[in-house]
Amino acid sequence: MTTVNAELVVLPPGGSLSLNELYNGQIQTTTVYCDTDYHHERTSFSIRQESSSYQVLMNNDIAETCYFFSSALNTVKKLKAHMNEWDIEPARCGIKQEGNHYLIMIDRNAAETVYFFDAATKTLQELRDAGICR
Repeated sequence: MTTVNAELVVLPPGGSLSLNELYNGQIQTTTVYCDTDYHHERTSFSIRQESSSYQVLMNNDIAETCYFFSSALNTVKKLKAHMNEWDIEPARCGIKQEGNHYLIMIDRNAAETVYFFDAATKTLQELRDAGICR
């Protein structure tokens, strides 16, 4: 019986990883290299508030403009639905207080403006549940 413990390792271009394996009672070292020219384009999604509407961004291009935040969120879910999770670049999300209101940020985009912190945390959780944010 063989037991294998594995974990996902992301190698940057030009990076390498050495593995020690036990083979026929001896330790064998294997080195895995990632080509410096390797570049896999991952798809990014974001929502940007623009006046009274919301723009759904896919790879920083406007995919759709919606009049409700929930509609924009549903659009992102539809766009992601048939994609492999490895092909999607997770965004960084957060809450930023500005004066007497709160901005929900996706990377550098203000996705939504709310006036109560509880509403901001609810939106942040929705973005995480939708797989847009880490």
